[in-house]
Amino acid sequence: ASVSVAMYQGKFNAALMQLDRVGDIVHEALPPERQAGLHNMRAWVQAAAGNYQAAADEAHEAVEMLRRSNFDAPAFGRQDYIYFLAQSGLIGKAEEVAEDMRKDMEQQRDSSSVGLYWCARGWIERMKGNTAASLQAFESAAKSKPHIEANYCRLMFGRACLDANRLADAVSTFERLESEYSAERLFPIGAHLYYYLGLAYEKSGWSDKAIVQYETFLSILNNADH
Repeated sequence: ASVSVAMYQGKFNAALMQLDRVGDIVHEALPPERQAGLHNMRAWVQAAAGNYQAAADEAHEAVEMLRRSNFDAPAFGRQDYIYFLAQSGLIGKAEEVAEDMRKDMEQQRDSSSVGLYWCARGWIERMKGNTAASLQAFESAAKSKPHIEANYCRLMFGRACLDANRLADAVSTFERLESEYSAERLFPIGAHLYYYLGLAYEKSGWSDKAIVQYETFLSILNNADH
């Protein structure tokens, strides 16, 4: 929880230090999937600080740990790795990993990761500037069975709606996230949920509501690292 709070406040160095302390104390005693989880949390903290290459490196380590342990899910956390690769500008590599993920899912007849795959496709298309394809991919994720509840995917669907000027969908997506969760605990989105909801309100012409969200966002990050 303390890592989520530090992320929420934009204190990325503190979040990384907390994860390092946990790793030093219990890393070797943890099962591989929990060790991979620590690497994945570090990845999201690095991404929040804008260090996407470092995030991709951490996510890759998590993927390989899960693969070596024969973790019973063919995605192996690759959707996050794909996102960080795309954000780093390594679109070709992101496409390659996404295709491998799709093939593994088909081979193992796994339907549980379909939503995560479409989220990964949405991230890639968004970084390529393909607004319509990105929105379609995120919509496919939202419609997948079982229903994908990955919070960052839902946030990105809202952002895709903003890009496509589907303001009502953007507002409803962000408002639902805000109503369902305490943003302080909404890892890895955190305070940025207020910013995107403010942006959706502003584009919808609701200036007063937008100002409230922006002020909340700025007050939370008042003492952020940068």
